[in-house]
Amino acid sequence: MGYYNHKKKEIYVALNSLTDEQSYNIVETVIHEGRHAYQHYALENPEIHPDHKELELWRKNTRHMGGVYLSPMYDFMYYYQAIERDANQYADQK
Repeated sequence: MGYYNHKKKEIYVALNSLTDEQSYNIVETVIHEGRHAYQHYALENPEIHPDHKELELWRKNTRHMGGVYLSPMYDFMYYYQAIERDANQYADQK
């Protein structure tokens, strides 16, 4: 439904998902992708994030930082990656 482009620092949402029935999912997607933007910013500015162990997990899971990132199209472990798990938990907060 959407993704974050780190190089351009932009969040993309698929236009075909902009329907009334999907409005909650769109908001959740923007929050999820916004968390990815924060994760990348925190990796580049570690002083803003208090949990340095979490930063190291994110770093190991971020391709542009030399880590390994699994694609959702090819690996079911995608959902268990540190950055995806964190972004999902963040978006699910009430």
